[in-house]
Amino acid sequence: MDSEHEKDYASRLLYRDPLLLAVPQASRITGKAVSIARLANEPFVLFHREGAPKFFDTITGLCNEQGFAPKVEHQPDLMQSVLTLVSAEAGVAIVPASARHLWAGGVRFLRLQPDKVRVDFVVVWPKQRVSVALQSFLDLLQAEAKNIARKSLGA
Repeated sequence: MDSEHEKDYASRLLYRDPLLLAVPQASRITGKAVSIARLANEPFVLFHREGAPKFFDTITGLCNEQGFAPKVEHQPDLMQSVLTLVSAEAGVAIVPASARHLWAGGVRFLRLQPDKVRVDFVVVWPKQRVSVALQSFLDLLQAEAKNIARKSLGA
């Protein structure tokens, strides 16, 4: 969390989510793990930069490290819309592994190489509004963090 919000909000890291490549079901891209460099000529669908600038910049940075700038065709403001556009063959997307649970069909999820980036899965709450219910929820999340992370990966 950035310093301007730290005085008003508290946060807790639950786990770090790996990134996956989302491709249309009929895509010619296959394999257990796909090199990011292999995506140089693919159109991209990326979650909009305004909503998650660090996430957007991380993905474009990964592409830049592999020698190309992604051809960003669409920047929807909902992760569900990212997956809908991938399903409609509008491009490929790099998404957190947990996004797999937002979509029922038309999209395949593949591992990326290099697999070095994790997205923090964080819970945030206003410091001034702590209640017994909130504390119970936070305790439950903490107790189940490993199970939540495991299910994110489909394990």
